[in-house]
Amino acid sequence: MKTYPIAISILTLCLLSCQPSQNATPIKNVILMIGDGMGPQQVSQAIYHRKLTQNDKPPLALESLYQKASHSVALTHTANSLVTDSAAGATALACGKKSLNDTIAKDEKGFDCKTILEIAKEKGKSTGLISTTRYTHATPAAFAAHNISRTNELDINKDILFKTQPDLILSGGLRYLQSKDKKVSAIPECQNIDPSLDGNGKLEKSILSEVKAQGYQLACNKTQLQNLEDGKILGLFSQSVFPFIQTRSKIKSLPSLSEMTTFALNRLNNNPNGFFIMIESGLIDYAGHANDAGTMLQETLDFDEAIKVAMDFVDKNPDTLLIVTADHETGGFGYSYRRWQKKKPEFKMESGDIYEPRYSNPPINITQLAAEQKVSASDLIEQHLKDGHFTIDAQSYQNKIKDNLGVQIPLRHVEYAMVPENTPDLFDSLEDTGVFHGSHESAHASNRLARSMSAYNFSNFATGNHTATPVDVFVYGSGIRDVPQLIDNTDVFKIMTKALD
Repeated sequence: MKTYPIAISILTLCLLSCQPSQNATPIKNVILMIGDGMGPQQVSQAIYHRKLTQNDKPPLALESLYQKASHSVALTHTANSLVTDSAAGATALACGKKSLNDTIAKDEKGFDCKTILEIAKEKGKSTGLISTTRYTHATPAAFAAHNISRTNELDINKDILFKTQPDLILSGGLRYLQSKDKKVSAIPECQNIDPSLDGNGKLEKSILSEVKAQGYQLACNKTQLQNLEDGKILGLFSQSVFPFIQTRSKIKSLPSLSEMTTFALNRLNNNPNGFFIMIESGLIDYAGHANDAGTMLQETLDFDEAIKVAMDFVDKNPDTLLIVTADHETGGFGYSYRRWQKKKPEFKMESGDIYEPRYSNPPINITQLAAEQKVSASDLIEQHLKDGHFTIDAQSYQNKIKDNLGVQIPLRHVEYAMVPENTPDLFDSLEDTGVFHGSHESAHASNRLARSMSAYNFSNFATGNHTATPVDVFVYGSGIRDVPQLIDNTDVFKIMTKALD
């Protein structure tokens, strides 16, 4: 297969010179934190929100990283595509290899590539994976499995639990322990699981006993997790991925990302040889696919709390290196202004001048609207969507949008947002009416709703899918600091392996 690499001529030379300073503490631990779908647009949305609406609160961890960490931007293309998916993006971070979209920890020729987690295990270090998606999902899978397709989650599950065997896994994905004919609540440890997190298994036969035979202790809620003894830990807290932040923050038995991060760092730090852990905030990406600016902001702020936990750990343990980055950006997000269509308003300034703006500009506090969104757009839609059609009338839907998403949009825009998926849309390509719709369930409806709301919440999205926007890379700790300002995502792997040498 012919590939089209994008060369950055100075990278190799620069990376070879990225030595720790003479006073740096040797690195024993590496924490890699991935905001799935978190491009610079999502980061800036969170920072704008804190600075412009909550200026009395301490800076975000992401703000502190800009001030204290080595900061780079990374290109994210694959071996043959300008735009990466999460599998190829995570493989680049995990293996340092360009690969093809959908492939898990394989190079562009289809051969397995050794991951940073596997390298850490060979060095006698403890290893961990945390994700608000499933542990078999593309990002965590790329660190602990090898497969030609991210969709082969049954095989990925076997790789993770019976071959690679990270010492600690905290995530969703209980359905990969249980048989199809039973709910996950039938698992003894999960009998009191919140009903919203329950569901049928995916296997022909339960593998719980086999997993426990590998030494794993299972926890299905926050209390069980805290009470586990030392040893291998499998904390799975939902049948599939976690709910969006507005819902999961109300489920008391469900540990937050920052709580899982705190628990994991404390447990893994017991190994005198050190540890490697990958921590993913996976639902920033889901919100981006849904073009849901409010949920995207709240998910990013939730990730920021976990980053703060990790930074505090590094400050207390200078033998730890923290890297915060993303696999790609999702949605092509940004705030924008709109042109006045009718008579422009006039304002008399204190100076006496008449100010006549040409554009309707988003107010300084526009992000507060996003921060106060009560439910995710996806959840709101799925409550009233069946077989591609809404089960609610436009007037009622308009009221629910106002009550839950905080935006009053005209009835004609509501009707546009309720058009069935198979209806041609002039916004889309004439050849393919779904060309830029996200791939997640109800994405067509959420993408249309976002367009309907954009003139009123000033949030704009270019697509319901990923983009090629370069992503931030923050390197924090006493180790390697002089990282080039422009790198490739594969260089993150090089930074980590160099730190552990």
